[in-house]
Amino acid sequence: AHIMLQMKRTVEVCDGNRLKLLLDASLQTGKAVRDVKKTPAIRELKQYAGEGRYATQPPAGVEMRVTEAVMKDCIEPGVQRCVENLRAMECGDRIAGLRKLAESYVAQLPRHGDHQMITGGQQQRQRALLQKLLHQPTCDIRAGKSVDETELLKSIRLA
Repeated sequence: AHIMLQMKRTVEVCDGNRLKLLLDASLQTGKAVRDVKKTPAIRELKQYAGEGRYATQPPAGVEMRVTEAVMKDCIEPGVQRCVENLRAMECGDRIAGLRKLAESYVAQLPRHGDHQMITGGQQQRQRALLQKLLHQPTCDIRAGKSVDETELLKSIRLA
């Protein structure tokens, strides 16, 4: 309980998003491990939770069985969610950079009849086309694949 309290206080003053995400995941997993609704296997150990000289030890094998259930039901899924969130955060930075690059590239492209004002409808169509062209590269980044920015900019120019 003392460690959990220290982690909560650290999260409150934490600067880095990644560190906060990691600590939050640890706290959520720690809560889930102690929650009978989320980890029903710990019911077996509740009767042995006493302290002092009247405390009893659980029968052989119970601790191991409960530990394996806790790992399977709480800890492994919690770690997996944390890893996915960290990857998503990393991908978010790459995707934002790619979008910014594409938008600045579009802004520099010469327009037909550059002397005319672009209407709101034309801007909407340009934006929709750019979103469509960025969709697959965005999916590729989320899947951990590399994206050829030069090819993407070429396809934007030709569109």
